[in-house]
Amino acid sequence: MLFRTTLRFGLCLVLLMVTSCLADDSDKAAAKPTVTIEKKAEISDVNSPKAALEPGVIVQLGDKKLTMEQIDWIRPTFGGQKLTDQQIAETAQWWLENELLCAEAEKRGIANQTKTKFLTDMTGKKVLSQELIYQVKEAIEISDKTALDFYNENKDDDPQLRKLGEIGFVHVQTKTIDEAKDVLKRIKAGEDISELAKELSIHRDGKKGGVAKKYKYKTVERRFGKEFFDAIVAVKKGEFVGPVKDKKGDYEVARQTYKSEPGVLPFEKVKEAIKTRLMRIEKEKSFTSLLDSLKKASADKIVKSPAISGIDVTREKGNRPENERRRRQK
Repeated sequence: MLFRTTLRFGLCLVLLMVTSCLADDSDKAAAKPTVTIEKKAEISDVNSPKAALEPGVIVQLGDKKLTMEQIDWIRPTFGGQKLTDQQIAETAQWWLENELLCAEAEKRGIANQTKTKFLTDMTGKKVLSQELIYQVKEAIEISDKTALDFYNENKDDDPQLRKLGEIGFVHVQTKTIDEAKDVLKRIKAGEDISELAKELSIHRDGKKGGVAKKYKYKTVERRFGKEFFDAIVAVKKGEFVGPVKDKKGDYEVARQTYKSEPGVLPFEKVKEAIKTRLMRIEKEKSFTSLLDSLKKASADKIVKSPAISGIDVTREKGNRPENERRRRQK
């Protein structure tokens, strides 16, 4: 079904191109030409009392029918999602218009033109090759043991398998060391550091009490400098540091409020992420391996023009020939 639909869609595109080329010169000089297709065929309408659609059929044109299963082939979804009624209606309309255009293209003999035959043949082969690639990739499975082996081999070096250290603190930033010493003295006398931050801190978070809830280790070191970072990480929750000079030359007095040490994440927490990651890698390997084996098996049959032999044709997906052709048609 999907193969035939794709072939008919190719014919429809050619019909649109040919119809546009047949426009009068006067029309070309005016607005951009449009194509009008007269719908002579009788179409079943699910809202019509005459309609008698079979179960599962979404739209019908004469004896041609589009089922929900076929819509799923045309417009697959992932992750258990379902198509909305709007998406189903749009797909049904797309199919209907393709059927009408293709029938008109065949009536005009476009299907027998050399260019059309070549393009529809290539389009059909593309569908077959894509389905082959899909089936080859879907056959790949990653076991829990494979994931565990990867985890054990990489947990010490792979950042995706490790949790980052986090630190939280309340601080007062001052311009001089004497001001910082005074802050520390008042804290020891029983004053609250958050209230002192609101009163004295020159940092932008001072108005909010100088609270830095949870920062990654690297963020603290980048913003405040290594000296302050080493000091705040070294103490326990509730303990004070300071005065400590920060990277800008200001002085900090701070109380640690939270610390989560960096370390290796438990396997169960990263198992599915590892399997997804390995699945993606192995799927690409399976496709590359298949293609390489096919090229090797057919090496004695492949003959290239001197004009292209030796040229690296590894291309990005967006630069493939079919995409270039579509851009030229726009």
